Amino acid sequence: MLKGNLKLTRLALGTVFFLVSLIIYGYYTYSAIQSDVMRSIDNRLINAATSVKHILGQSYHDRISQGYDIGFSVYQTKSKQLSELAQALDIAYVYSMIMRDNNVYFTSSSYTKDDQENARVTQFLDLYPEATDINRGAFYSTEPVFEQSSDQWGDFKTVFIPFVDKYGTTYITGADITLDDLNKKLQYSVTKAIITACFFFFISVLVAAIFIYLFM
Repeated sequence: MLKGNLKLTRLALGTVFFLVSLIIYGYYTYSAIQSDVMRSIDNRLINAATSVKHILGQSYHDRISQGYDIGFSVYQTKSKQLSELAQALDIAYVYSMIMRDNNVYFTSSSYTKDDQENARVTQFLDLYPEATDINRGAFYSTEPVFEQSSDQWGDFKTVFIPFVDKYGTTYITGADITLDDLNKKLQYSVTKAIITACFFFFISVLVAAIFIYLFM
């Protein structure tokens, strides 16, 4: 009888240890996948924002810095190219901005089909009234700046990358991903972690059942 109770105690302790280990493993898996998802999204945003500079070309903001206007046809062409870039990279928006007298203005921007249908396509030097302190602070940064914010176009995670034209004026390029898209990717990571944990739980239970059958 005593020997049987000892076996049951060991089995109970083993079960508790296994469950605790499974919870820790599940949390670790989720955290690792979540970090990978966030890192991947950040890299995609940086690549998209960096590409804006190359699509516009160096002379684009040099001309703006010197007070020259960007012709309508040139702006339209750049907007179309930026929109194709955003679509190819699965990004909500890509754009560039300047700051004058603490006000932020668009110098280029992609657009969506919905923007076109609802006449919300951003034009050259449109004021961005929703500019945050982080947005303005990006003009004084030397590295990419991330933020989460809301404006008339939606709720986004954004990266701003500062550049300096040949006349010493700073402009920033930006890229947005919607928070809905971000949350969907994070939800996928949760689901993947749960499925992985359940798989190991099933295998472990199966091994434990075989062990009990053979040695108990």
